[in-house]
Amino acid sequence: MNKKYLSCMISAALMTFSGAAICQNANAATTTSSDYQAQLQQIKNDMALMQKNYQQQIDKISQQIKQSETTKAENKKSAMVAKTQSTTEASELDTLKHFAYGGYFRSGYGVNKNGNAMSPFQNPDSPTKYRLGNEPDTYGELILGYNSLEKPDSGKPNWQSRVRVSYAYTPTSSVQHQESTSNLWISEAYVSADNVLASDPGASFWGGQRFYRLDQSQINDFYFLDMSGVGAGVQNLSLGDEVKLDVAFIGGPDIPADYTAEYLGTDHGNLSKSNLDFQIHNIKMGNTHSRIWLNASYAAGGTADSYNSSTGTTASYETAAASGFGVGFFNYADNFFGGKNTFAIMYGHGSSANFKAGTDQLTLGYSTNNTPITINNYDLNKAYTFRTLDFFTIPLSKQWKLTTVGIYQHDRNGNITNGQGHTRDWFSFGVRPCYMFNDIYGLQFEAGADYVNTDQNLPEKRSGTLGKLTVMPFIQLGVNTQLRTYLTYATWSNDYKDMSVGGGAYDGDTNGWNAGVQLTTSW
Repeated sequence: MNKKYLSCMISAALMTFSGAAICQNANAATTTSSDYQAQLQQIKNDMALMQKNYQQQIDKISQQIKQSETTKAENKKSAMVAKTQSTTEASELDTLKHFAYGGYFRSGYGVNKNGNAMSPFQNPDSPTKYRLGNEPDTYGELILGYNSLEKPDSGKPNWQSRVRVSYAYTPTSSVQHQESTSNLWISEAYVSADNVLASDPGASFWGGQRFYRLDQSQINDFYFLDMSGVGAGVQNLSLGDEVKLDVAFIGGPDIPADYTAEYLGTDHGNLSKSNLDFQIHNIKMGNTHSRIWLNASYAAGGTADSYNSSTGTTASYETAAASGFGVGFFNYADNFFGGKNTFAIMYGHGSSANFKAGTDQLTLGYSTNNTPITINNYDLNKAYTFRTLDFFTIPLSKQWKLTTVGIYQHDRNGNITNGQGHTRDWFSFGVRPCYMFNDIYGLQFEAGADYVNTDQNLPEKRSGTLGKLTVMPFIQLGVNTQLRTYLTYATWSNDYKDMSVGGGAYDGDTNGWNAGVQLTTSW
């Protein structure tokens, strides 16, 4: 109802009322002319007052209608804005759900007895070293990914992409500061997808470059099975209610026996090793579960040119074809005295002897500076490795936690040079107790020893032990973040006295110490 319509209705009512009043007064016989004039004037005054009052009421109602319409419009506009904001925010949240990230880095600096940058203590014949208070470097990994988040009943593959960027810096090496040296590289770039097979939606297909390895024994960073490389495969194929199968085809590079050589490639492609890898896992065995590993590999061999950046010489490497196989059994106890235990026993032969996607030593002979030299020094078909290990982490009390590792390995590297040996026996044992004073402050100890008896690439056997002890107070800054300070002492056998154990600062010595700080975190 608008203002004009109300005015017309009120005016018509007033006219009707005034007309009736006039007629009534005209019919009164006793009314005089002067009385009529007085009554008529009174009626006019009353009508004017009534019209004024009605006009005020009209104005008031019109104002209320206008305010009501304005309020409705504003509420509608606010609702539309809120809906738009809500839709935008929901869209942003949905988009963020698709992205994944994670990472790890450690960074530390230590000094030796001379106050210069420290070098780690490691047995020269051992594949690994004990880590605590023995990592004077910066190393990090950043993981970025995208998830499609397709629902299982959508009928579409649910895929995920992952890229892992790695960074390394060691302050003891001046080469790290050269502009031509890159410390940043892509260590993973792959895509995987499940919900592909309607009969087995949990099976995951993948392709690209990826870490394809089992968990390491943490205190000495030993990846006992590491098939990381470039390839494709499928994981978690069902072999029953619980048992799963992983199948992968993976390629890895040929790493020259002369580690200072840098391959320039060949006319037929860079030398490499191809692997067909099978893993059967989630095999229930009482309160534990197990995994079986089977591997077949082949390295085609050939001739590749290389360049030694240290000496400036060019060489032509002749590499023989080699094949091999590997088997392994792994058992996992997820409730081992309140913690976790891992046991492994493995055997690899020929090109599978190193339990890696690539080769370690494939070179048979070489020539330098266009001068043919025939030195038959390696036959990878003769290489083999037997390895067994066990490691666990258990809580001893509310404040104490214990981590241990024990390893035995016997291997032959395929060296067939006259007058040189080819076998090695390696024993390693380490413990890391940790005590928490409260939720923030703690103290860790690590004792580890590596004993090696070997004649690989030597005219006679060499044996020796390196033992290391570290004391490390730390501040727990988060679940996976520690700020540490440490003091490390090491002692080693006489056979290693002139092999730069702990760096040049300890040449001629059989013991030494380092001290430093470190931060480690993951997310």
